[in-house]
Amino acid sequence: MNADAQNLTNNGGNDIVAAVSALGYDAYMTAIEAVKLAQSAEGEAIQAALFNVDIDAVTGRITINPETGDANKTEAYIKQATDGAFTFVKRQSVEG
Repeated sequence: MNADAQNLTNNGGNDIVAAVSALGYDAYMTAIEAVKLAQSAEGEAIQAALFNVDIDAVTGRITINPETGDANKTEAYIKQATDGAFTFVKRQSVEG
């Protein structure tokens, strides 16, 4: 962020990037990959294709657990609620 002054300008003058920004991007890219794999715009085909997604994303590799439908992730973003607002604490690696 700080390597380019235009990045700071585009981000309102600060170098804080919400942790959920990267996660939202990864969710979008996961959905796009499922559509590509499904080769269809039909919901059922896309849902079935989600279980075949395997991408290297911004927050790490993403695959989907076919038993739970959850993303298999090796990192968690820890936030703390204080005075009605969430603040980013740290990025934590977890055993995958």
